[in-house]
Amino acid sequence: MLQRGIYGLGVLCLLSACHQTVQNEPVNEQVKAPVQTAAHVTAAHVPKPIEWASCRRPEYRSWFTQKIPSNLQCASLDVPLSYDAAPSSTDTIAQQRVTLTLTRLPAKQQKQGDLVVLAGGPGESGMNPSVTPSAANAPLLAAYDIIGYAPRGVAPSTPTISCPIAAHDSSDSAVSENELFVRACIEHTGLEVLKHISTREAVYDLEQIRKVLGNEKLTAIGYSYGTKVVASYAEQFPQSVRALVLDGVVDLSEDYFTQRINQEKGFQATFERFAAYCAREGTCFLSADPQTAQTQFHQLLRQLESKPIVVDAHTRIGVDEVLSAMGTYLLWDDQWPDLAHALQALKRRSAQPFVQLMQQLPNEASNDALGAINCADGAVHLDKEHALAQWRRVDEAATFSDHRPKTEAEILESCHFWPHAGTDQARIPVVAKELPKLLFVAQRHDPTTPYANAVRMAQYFNSPLLTREGDGHTLVFSGISSCVDQEAVAYLLQKDYEAKDRSCAS
Repeated sequence: MLQRGIYGLGVLCLLSACHQTVQNEPVNEQVKAPVQTAAHVTAAHVPKPIEWASCRRPEYRSWFTQKIPSNLQCASLDVPLSYDAAPSSTDTIAQQRVTLTLTRLPAKQQKQGDLVVLAGGPGESGMNPSVTPSAANAPLLAAYDIIGYAPRGVAPSTPTISCPIAAHDSSDSAVSENELFVRACIEHTGLEVLKHISTREAVYDLEQIRKVLGNEKLTAIGYSYGTKVVASYAEQFPQSVRALVLDGVVDLSEDYFTQRINQEKGFQATFERFAAYCAREGTCFLSADPQTAQTQFHQLLRQLESKPIVVDAHTRIGVDEVLSAMGTYLLWDDQWPDLAHALQALKRRSAQPFVQLMQQLPNEASNDALGAINCADGAVHLDKEHALAQWRRVDEAATFSDHRPKTEAEILESCHFWPHAGTDQARIPVVAKELPKLLFVAQRHDPTTPYANAVRMAQYFNSPLLTREGDGHTLVFSGISSCVDQEAVAYLLQKDYEAKDRSCAS
């Protein structure tokens, strides 16, 4: 679970446990969008060479919260805050810079190339991405430097998105928490930074990283939200692509409300599969019958809402904490035993197993970045009535988390108050003839990036789909499936790889 945290949590604030976002209005027809080559945007911005040094040097230690591998190398790369402004301009925005932090795990043998890893979230830092040292992954680790980086807005890259709501502000009942979140983002991060932290800029940043690594063509893997960046890069820079893996796929053709509805449906289905697992194994109180299980879960939520479990001065367990844990631990079925044990303990008002789960949940900084980047992508200023109607459709798609009707303040989400319009446009990708085959990877029962996403995107890009018949969200190089890892390595090394659909057993 810890290692897969860098691979992403999808592109939503899970189960309303953090600040959700509003994006494009639903579209009835998918319209092909013109390809944006973006060559003129990045050609004028030539990155300066970077210098690698040991990550164990004092100036880099604050970048990490876990043990630093002895051979891991660190560097930083300055890129423009705005790619729209000419570098020679004296405009203030043109002079502002973003510093991206990067890591490199050197190839174990003779280097053949770089593999850039794009983390999920959005909001995950992506520093020191893990490739399990298994027999399946050994050829990749032998031949490729593994490159990780913290995307713009995400610590330790700077400027960093920060949206702390002050205690005196949160006590103001006249303003919703979602509006307070936006106000805090503006105050602590700044309007101009918030305007330039979308996927649009992330694609240009990836092109700068390719250039500074000295790669004629990009080899990369994107997890969850990272697939959105990778797919958009393939559209805009087809001539610069060597091989791209997309694991846990975001569908570029979906407007945001459709995407959220499908994600909520995925979580509802996974909750029911988890309940059936609990009943089969006898590990928690949930029934195998979906409606009964939902009623039982609602009872637990209502109990915690009326009387939260106070562990200490800094830790309480209430509805938000339980839903946040569900949104994370439902993602991978190998975490279901721990989740079942924790829920069973909560039923008895025993907190310790759940406290251990809470220690692994995304931190506040990750949630701030997730909310802000999603808004930078998808904010659209609907009137209140229209926005409420759209978000009620989302809320109705997953009912297991709805232990009571939501208020208007809870339904109306953060991006309704966002200061800028989002940069996203739902579209069927336009694929250039020179673009090589990509590799899409998906699990049959992925709750947050549904399997149908990968099916459609593989068709749009005329590329193979690798399917694992199981539950979970992202898995390439994790060691969960040697079958999946072997196929991904074969594709990336491009040694007699035949581009066709394949499947792997759970």
